[in-house]
Amino acid sequence: GGGGGGYTRYRVSAKSSAKPVDGDLKKRKETIFTIPTILTLARMFAIPFVVLAYTREGPKAVAVCTILYVLACFTDWLDGYIARKTNTFSKFGAFLDPVSDKLMVTVILILVTYAAPPEGLCAQFPALVPFAAGVIICREVAMSALREWAASAGSDVRSAVAVNNLGKWKTALQMSSLGFLIACKEGCHNNAVLQVLSYIGPVFLLGSALLATYSFMVYFKGIWKFMVEP
Repeated sequence: GGGGGGYTRYRVSAKSSAKPVDGDLKKRKETIFTIPTILTLARMFAIPFVVLAYTREGPKAVAVCTILYVLACFTDWLDGYIARKTNTFSKFGAFLDPVSDKLMVTVILILVTYAAPPEGLCAQFPALVPFAAGVIICREVAMSALREWAASAGSDVRSAVAVNNLGKWKTALQMSSLGFLIACKEGCHNNAVLQVLSYIGPVFLLGSALLATYSFMVYFKGIWKFMVEP
């Protein structure tokens, strides 16, 4: 989401730590509760309501859950956009943004595993969503551990685990698939759009899991030489 108010771009060299290239940080409007950070907090506070809506029955509950999720995805983009446009920086926001994203995704992965759509690909292959969800969650845990180790190992190692385009594609597939699965939570009701989504959603989620695995392998390959050197 662009850092939830913690937006800044970095270049990393072999002899120096990360340095801002968007100007002196002293010139930034650095406050704790920036608008992007407030949006990020709102996204976190929405998680219990998403859970409540998903676990209730009826079309209204499905609609509320889907709308909340779409709004969460929108604010994930909006906080980064505002941070870039206003040149606003917040260390708290930079920490909070990825945390809120991972919390939302993990909770929804658990929800769609707990109660997957009763029609479409989920009905034909019941293990598909739990398998993909397990892969994604395990990858995130492993990636967090890898980045934690890299953070203590120097600038060269940190640069090896910098976010790449694979992660962006993985996130796009993941966010889309979860929205589709939420919308189909209680079946398609002979709705042609929902019928299509009931097949696309699981396929996108599986694609996201495969990209997550591949991107982790890319990161791990880049960092392996630092692990084995004396």
